Amino acid sequence: MAYPFFRNQIIRRLRPDGLAHHARILWFQPGREHVALFRLDALNALPEWESAERLSAGVAGGEIEPLSDDPYAVDVLPESTLNSAEKSLRDTRLAVLAPFFADPLAALDPHGRARLIAESHDLAGASRATVYRLLRLYWRHGQVPNALVPVYRHCGAPGRERADNDPDRKKVGRRPRGFPEWRDEGVRVTTTVRDKLQDGYRYLAKGMNWIEAHREVLRLHFSHEILVDGRPKRVTLPDHLLPTLNQFKYWIRKKHRPSELIIAAKGETAYATGHRPKINTSADMAHGPGAIYQIDSTVCDIYLRSRYNPEWLVGRPILYLVFDHWSQLIVGFHVTLDSASYQGAMFALENAFCYKVPFCKAFGVEIGDADWPARHYAHGLLTDRGPDFTSKMIAEGAGTLDMRVAWTSPMRPDLKGIVEGGIGLISVEGFRWAPGAIRKREKNERKHELDAKLDMNDFTALVIRWILKYNKSHRIKNPPIAWTSTDGADPVPLQLWHEGRRLRGAMAPADPNRVRLALMERVEAVATDEGLRTADNNLHYCSAGADELVDLSRLPGHRARRFTVCRDRRDITHALLLTPKGKVAGQLVMTPKDRRRFDGWSHEEVLEFCEMRKIQSAKAGADQYRAWYEFKDHTDAIEAEARVRGGSIKPTRGPGGIPAQRAADRREAAREAQPWTTGSVPKSHGAGEPLAVGSGLPNPPEATATVPPPSASAHTTSTGVREARIALLRGLEDGEGAS
Repeated sequence: MAYPFFRNQIIRRLRPDGLAHHARILWFQPGREHVALFRLDALNALPEWESAERLSAGVAGGEIEPLSDDPYAVDVLPESTLNSAEKSLRDTRLAVLAPFFADPLAALDPHGRARLIAESHDLAGASRATVYRLLRLYWRHGQVPNALVPVYRHCGAPGRERADNDPDRKKVGRRPRGFPEWRDEGVRVTTTVRDKLQDGYRYLAKGMNWIEAHREVLRLHFSHEILVDGRPKRVTLPDHLLPTLNQFKYWIRKKHRPSELIIAAKGETAYATGHRPKINTSADMAHGPGAIYQIDSTVCDIYLRSRYNPEWLVGRPILYLVFDHWSQLIVGFHVTLDSASYQGAMFALENAFCYKVPFCKAFGVEIGDADWPARHYAHGLLTDRGPDFTSKMIAEGAGTLDMRVAWTSPMRPDLKGIVEGGIGLISVEGFRWAPGAIRKREKNERKHELDAKLDMNDFTALVIRWILKYNKSHRIKNPPIAWTSTDGADPVPLQLWHEGRRLRGAMAPADPNRVRLALMERVEAVATDEGLRTADNNLHYCSAGADELVDLSRLPGHRARRFTVCRDRRDITHALLLTPKGKVAGQLVMTPKDRRRFDGWSHEEVLEFCEMRKIQSAKAGADQYRAWYEFKDHTDAIEAEARVRGGSIKPTRGPGGIPAQRAADRREAAREAQPWTTGSVPKSHGAGEPLAVGSGLPNPPEATATVPPPSASAHTTSTGVREARIALLRGLEDGEGAS
């Protein structure tokens, strides 16, 4: 069976030596025995006739291969793209070949071709060589009129660099602007000058701009040193001998592509992030809502104040945003003052899966379920390689919820452009002009952080309001292919969310308890007599119900028992007590003692409060030390004054202990009960007899007196005895003074 050849078809024939040549079928008619071929790789080829049956056998045997493409066809150019010179030359050539167009079959036969050449010579005056050249051009390029259009783009070896080393040749191109006096003068770029100009690429690679790099090239290659007062000084050449900035740019760009210049100056990372061509979109990566969630975080350009003490500046919050990839709906967020960690990402995901109505109500925002309907599981999570997302806790928590985690390449934020664009949008629209927001500050302008008025609750409510506005009004310029608009307007995220659920089917709502167990923070708690004390903030919890979950009693000699508690760092009032197997054992609530102070507080606010208390305690401790020093100075002065007065006190307890002291007291009492006189007592004097005052002493008679026994009250205490002695001695002194 004959192969179905057609006119102008290209065939490739393999030769015995392994090479191949191409030929064009100039004429073919089904049912005829021969085919007219024209060799395309021969210089002076002419049409040849060959058996159609033989060609078909060659195709069947693999010796001949019909080609679907025509590499010799002329470019398909509209008539309007040809200039007048090209059209005029084409029409002239067509007039020369007019006899061949009238009888194309005769041109394939040598005798008929000779006759047509003679007619062409008589009609247009063309020579035989010209006619053959035009015929071969016409046959080679497909037997169409535009095959005779002159191809000027092939003239002059375009793209090939020429060496201009002739010193006598004039400079080509226009004269430099601003220097009409130079006329034909200027720098002719020879091979040497070209190499010097292209050497400026290394200055561009250092980060210099075009002007700075051009200046360095002129200083290095187009200047010379002279001695001025014995010191070398670099002097540039005259202006008309210096290459211009445009020449410098031309030769740099001729050797290096724009991408090479950007990579050399800023690096491959910056090129891939901000300068790489963006020829595709990620809108169709997901098949519907909930297929992929994108998450990212940023440090907000705003300062916040403390909720419990407005005089304290707590710093800049970190905002986590979670976007649905298909609908670009913001499904969750989290605001924290803690540093970037997996816990912030966990709370953002927990918020993405939770019921939004009570959450917004806690911050004073009343919404309905249709205003923020996102509370469903996701199949996948796309994030970057930040420290808060590469933790194994993220993979474990997501795996518990049957969610795959995918990380982008390093330094490629464009791979998750939806959440990146959302973060930039909220920074501009959400809080750029809020009090305390960071903006470009002019000289002598007040610091923006001093204007901070918002606390964590205020800022969270502000973010909620912006998210509701975004979900309802932000127009998606490149919606998914499945979206069909009824009014021609771009959709908003809420519309895409509902339409996607209608097209792709219902989504499984998240179980709050399961989400909390998988994503919430787990801390260690110790059983004390005040309650279960958490290890990180020393707060105490007890059972939320009537039944006591944990026996807080501690056996003597035993260590305190330890438990695992799951809680929400955003509100640490409540917690969950977990069993050793990770199941929920019961609800916990903060003890009334701690709840009086920390009810509704976040973990970060508790830590901030404790740190501020430490600072205040340190300041108060300094005041206490100063007061103590002042007190000690006064007491030391009083003690020193007492020591100056002198005196000693008889010890109340002797070396024999209490029994000896009691015996001594009895003897002293008996002795004090006897009447006594001054002076010596004779040995013959009996007990109980009055003692003369002047016995054995040279005292005057009037000084002698009998001392009556002390009164009964004087025997009760030693103080009375001392007073009696002192009175007696004073009386004696007065008597001596009188004598």
